[in-house]
Amino acid sequence: MGRIVVSVQKPLNGPSQVTLLEPSDHKDADTPAVLPTGDPKTIQAILDKINAIPLSPDAIRAVGMDLINLLLTHPAIKDVVLPLLDQKNQNPGPVYLLLRDPDLEQLPWEALYAPNLGFISCDQRFPVARAQKVADRKPEAVFVPPLKIMAIMGASGTDALTRLSAADEWASLYASLKTTKLNVRLKVLVCEEDLKTAIDAQKQDWIETAFLATEDEQQRDVFQVIRDFSPHVLHFFCHGVATPFPRLEVGTQLDWERQQPGSIQIEGMQLRQRADPNENVWLITLNCCESALKGDAGGSRSLPMASSLVTAGFPAVIGMRERVESDLAHLFCREFYDTLLRDLTTRIEKAAAGAVKEIHWACALYAARQRICQTLIATQPYTESAGNLKEWTIPVLFTRLQSFGLRLVSTQENAAPVFRPNPAAPPPVAGPKPRLTQKEIHDLAEEMEQLLADKEKFIKLKPVVARIDKRIKEIEAELDA
Repeated sequence: MGRIVVSVQKPLNGPSQVTLLEPSDHKDADTPAVLPTGDPKTIQAILDKINAIPLSPDAIRAVGMDLINLLLTHPAIKDVVLPLLDQKNQNPGPVYLLLRDPDLEQLPWEALYAPNLGFISCDQRFPVARAQKVADRKPEAVFVPPLKIMAIMGASGTDALTRLSAADEWASLYASLKTTKLNVRLKVLVCEEDLKTAIDAQKQDWIETAFLATEDEQQRDVFQVIRDFSPHVLHFFCHGVATPFPRLEVGTQLDWERQQPGSIQIEGMQLRQRADPNENVWLITLNCCESALKGDAGGSRSLPMASSLVTAGFPAVIGMRERVESDLAHLFCREFYDTLLRDLTTRIEKAAAGAVKEIHWACALYAARQRICQTLIATQPYTESAGNLKEWTIPVLFTRLQSFGLRLVSTQENAAPVFRPNPAAPPPVAGPKPRLTQKEIHDLAEEMEQLLADKEKFIKLKPVVARIDKRIKEIEAELDA
């Protein structure tokens, strides 16, 4: 079915409106429908349901039905989208919410509930993401192995509630990365000496560590370290603060030793301008409290941290809509990266060199949502416990509305391998090389044509051009043999 894109916006004058952007074949798809939220009490009533202490029985399901009913105000969504959100649908796709209404953005859209499907974002087939239109960005990312991941772990503070060791976060991340087939290179920045010592003691040649520090401490600041490493995935475990304006507070080694709050203050635009000016980062994970919560300073500076990062140009960012307990944050970390790496492995395995695979980042969130439900109420199926728990709705994915394409540029000998070597696999047995078939000749000619086009596209990237030239020579040798 492709993807579903729903736009919710507030015009300069008038009430909030909803429009169906994709699929667009309904006669009323592009005609805005007025949402029944003119009375502020309508929005507040939904927030009161999900924020009540304790929650009423089946409160989250009630919230999810309230949210879907708001969207069903539009006839095209009712006629076209609702029938698609069904267990029997054999051709599912992601659901993108283009939210351009500050009042409605604060609602827990991750709890959307469809009668014939259940909680939409808990289902792998219908991943939910909050989308933004971002102009003039790279339409695709070039992947030259290895997969580079950077983890920044600095949740320093003054007491037991704010001084949080990252040891369990590290254990969750490491458990996911050590089992993946992908060739991974990991850099970990920490504020705890004991944790750095423990990581270094594992003596993994694909992992390097460093202490978090500031320029005042006569070391490179965190922005320069990120820029130099140029990760594909950037993971934060630190404190997030939403008021008066959203930011991250990262603790240095000195902060941790002195038991003081994190002295590295990071705003969204700083990461784009100082840490990733060349747009190499694909995904940022903010496993931090309030990192998807808007501030109260007013204006665009109050955008949630995760949202502001997508506005700045990052393809996808995960944040937390409110405070999250550290044990659930660690659980989320493990399940999310397990699922993400499996999905990336599958897509990369199916991609030939030079091919482009589309990535839907929200596809990796469903397992973490399910596991949170099963952990908090182990005696019930998650489809039942989800109706009584809001914790699984706290992770939020913000993404560009534009599709994210991942191009595997090279797997040749002069590049790092895509996958980790399997020492148990027997070495290949050499034999006489068969003559090329007409199909093989045709395929090689097409590959060469694509490589030549890629060479023009990436002419300024000398390492990429070198790999392309090497592959062209290999093809020429095969055709001449």
